[in-house]
Amino acid sequence: NNLPPRQVITALNKAFNIRFYCHNEVMNQFILIADFNNQNLGNILEMLAKSLGIRYEFASDNVINLYEEKN
Repeated sequence: NNLPPRQVITALNKAFNIRFYCHNEVMNQFILIADFNNQNLGNILEMLAKSLGIRYEFASDNVINLYEEKN
């Protein structure tokens, strides 16, 4: 709760043994208030995408890229 996305992503890196790369530093201006306990990675990614207005793509088995949503 009340954490910038950068800190949330660091925790997710450890929890899921996956590496996230943020291609937009603007999203780090936000503060997240969310409960990711008992959620799978797919659900968490969808929550982040909707909350931060971003999209994500799997670059490899252990890498996920996060991008600003473009209209």
